[in-house]
Amino acid sequence: MSKIFGTAKLSRFFKQQDIKVNTIMEINDLDAIVRMVESGLGVSLIPYAGLWIRSTAPVKVHHLGDNSLVREVVLAYRYVDRQQPQINALKQVLGL
Repeated sequence: MSKIFGTAKLSRFFKQQDIKVNTIMEINDLDAIVRMVESGLGVSLIPYAGLWIRSTAPVKVHHLGDNSLVREVVLAYRYVDRQQPQINALKQVLGL
């Protein structure tokens, strides 16, 4: 369900920006996506995150600026782990 929602959101974003796309593949691994773009296999819209942003990868990065696309992030954890310090720290950072 999440994948369909994300795809629909991206399609709506592209349409609003009047960007025509010909999607032939969907991949969830950011590093794999960046490597494919580096190899000249197309373009991608991905979050500005990951170790690749610190490298000198031969890719051109365009920030979306005011036209940014916001995606919802969900924190999921096991109920028995709810009092773990790592969970509490992450919840605090996320403002939950």
